[in-house]
Amino acid sequence: MLLKSIPILEFDDRKAIIEPSEQFSKLANMPKKVVLTFFKKEVDRMYEDNKVQKIHTLRSEMGDHPLYKFMGEDIGLFALGVGGPLAAGLFEELIALGATHFLCCGGAGVLVPKELGCLVIPNEAVRDEGTSFHYVEASRTIKANHKYLSKIKKILLDLRIDFIEGKTWTTDAFYRETKYKKDLRVYEGCITVEMEFAALVAVAQYRKVDYAQILFSGDDLSREVFDGRDWHEQTMIKKDLLGLCKEVLDKV
Repeated sequence: MLLKSIPILEFDDRKAIIEPSEQFSKLANMPKKVVLTFFKKEVDRMYEDNKVQKIHTLRSEMGDHPLYKFMGEDIGLFALGVGGPLAAGLFEELIALGATHFLCCGGAGVLVPKELGCLVIPNEAVRDEGTSFHYVEASRTIKANHKYLSKIKKILLDLRIDFIEGKTWTTDAFYRETKYKKDLRVYEGCITVEMEFAALVAVAQYRKVDYAQILFSGDDLSREVFDGRDWHEQTMIKKDLLGLCKEVLDKV
């Protein structure tokens, strides 16, 4: 048994003591395609407006996490928990239930000047979090599935949706995003900062499922003074992005 100076570097890809596939049975009516999001309020509104139906419920100490299916379509909808550990755990359970193709939408801070609502397709992440290191051996960055990402981008181009593509900075600690670290990330090519992408890409790689993500440019960290730009209140952007993800997944 070899102890590392930093425990997170003690990578082990062997079978876990608690395997999701042994805790959760395949769901008979589980859609293979699932839209993932962090926009819980928008998902709740869709349920209240009868645009989705509840088909299952996952649970954590935070409470219930309903799994929905879009009315008349075999595409799921699920609001992940914020932060790598919870998001990855719930993602694991959805995979165990039988889903194989995922497209996630969320918001991100911008490290370089971008308009509010600008869509960003992350293709690589700086792994400044912890969860991904338990799924994929240590490295500075992790890349998205190129083949699946290419399909997503082609559909967006066919739909005439404007977007930019680039590297993101995934961090656990949004209150420790210092100017020094921000400048380092910009130097290595990051255009956004968020909390889950690296972890979710790592889970997808380990479990051999398809995963991609679309971010909208929210708060602005690119200037001397932080500007929140009321990004939490951008209801229409979030609603439209959920609809876009469903449309894209339907064509994959």
